Amino acid sequence: MWYELVAERPRISEGQMYLPEAPGLGLTFNQEIIDQYGTVA
Repeated sequence: MWYELVAERPRISEGQMYLPEAPGLGLTFNQEIIDQYGTVA
């Protein structure tokens, strides 16, 4: 699901994940996948 959930995946090299420069963790999530697999509490 990782490949679908994150719209632009960070680079992973030699066991390390390099985060983008955007605020927070810099991850943008794919809303279509969240809607498809999300649950309502």
